[in-house]
Amino acid sequence: MADELTDIEQFANPMDAEEARVYLEAEGIQAFVVGSNSVALWGNSFSGATLQVPTPQAEVAKALLETRHEELRHHAATPAGSPDAIACLECGTPMAPGQTTCSVCGWSYGSPKDAEEDDAEEDD
Repeated sequence: MADELTDIEQFANPMDAEEARVYLEAEGIQAFVVGSNSVALWGNSFSGATLQVPTPQAEVAKALLETRHEELRHHAATPAGSPDAIACLECGTPMAPGQTTCSVCGWSYGSPKDAEEDDAEEDD
């Protein structure tokens, strides 16, 4: 008999639920998003989504997500000048989360190919 599923978190935005699902699956926990197809015909309102996992893995999944939420809150609250802030390793310019190429000197955390693509986009 297949494992029963347990709801572990509700999301207002289905994309947030999908991100959590991918995170859990990368950690080895099978997860499912339900209710993500309910989108209003007018405007940008979503009915939300629910993240489910097999019942035997629910407590571990909840703990993993709580740790992930804490990491994201810490990252969002990290001041630009703190030791945890992201900065260019070439010139020290603060960089936004997710930014891979320095806007001042052009140095990149990405591969050389990524830097070339970024340069080409800037030239356009």
